[in-house]
Amino acid sequence: MKLRIKGNTIRFRLTKSEVAYFSEKKLIQESTNLGLKDFSYGLKISEEAQKIGAEYVNDAIIVTIPTALAKSWTETNQVGLSEEMPLQD
Repeated sequence: MKLRIKGNTIRFRLTKSEVAYFSEKKLIQESTNLGLKDFSYGLKISEEAQKIGAEYVNDAIIVTIPTALAKSWTETNQVGLSEEMPLQD
């Protein structure tokens, strides 16, 4: 899984096998060591979520995807998801 951050945009790129793993486990996460800390990023499927959302907690960016949206993405030929999230300030 690759992560791209440019300005206020976050982009994840997954291989087909990573998408299959994500579909089965409902979570996929990677991390990279930055010396004294690890930085993590990932995707998780949530039954409570109404739309795609992102949060940064404990040195990790986690993007949450609603179950129905994740299912349509992982079980069809759909190749991407997109969401705009309002930011403070």
